Amino acid sequence: MVILGITITDDLRASNHVDSIIASCSQSMYALRVLKSHGLLAAALHTVTRATTIARLLYASPAWWGLTTEKDRARLDKLFTRIKRMDYLPDNAPTFPSLVSQADERLFRSIEVNPSHVLRDLLPPKAKRPYKLRPRARDYVIPIKNVKNFVTRYLYQLSMNLNIVEQ
Repeated sequence: MVILGITITDDLRASNHVDSIIASCSQSMYALRVLKSHGLLAAALHTVTRATTIARLLYASPAWWGLTTEKDRARLDKLFTRIKRMDYLPDNAPTFPSLVSQADERLFRSIEVNPSHVLRDLLPPKAKRPYKLRPRARDYVIPIKNVKNFVTRYLYQLSMNLNIVEQ
């Protein structure tokens, strides 16, 4: 089934979507190679790459990233590494998983800030604390772990990152 450009199979896997993204990005890399061979400056090439290929890779990533397997994530990371190796992006560009995390953070922040956001109902209730505890990144009751739901996956990821920083 294709929903808003995201291909999801009956077993809730996004492998077909990852296949189509990789094929599409490989085709756009040919266009980037032509632009580079015609003398497009590096800064302009980086901008074109971010606007086309990287935008295509990250399109709706909070929706499908939780449905990918490790093999799919490795393939996406390999493609991103190839893009960097071919100098279509600067060497100091962030990794693909960190770009996905940034997209998750932006979406979560927009859900939190906007009370009329469509996904606002997915947020768990705020935790009521009778006394002052150490500061939390987000003060929500963390539901049962479900890595396929964006909100739950993001809250668990956030709590794991906070635990790593504290140690």
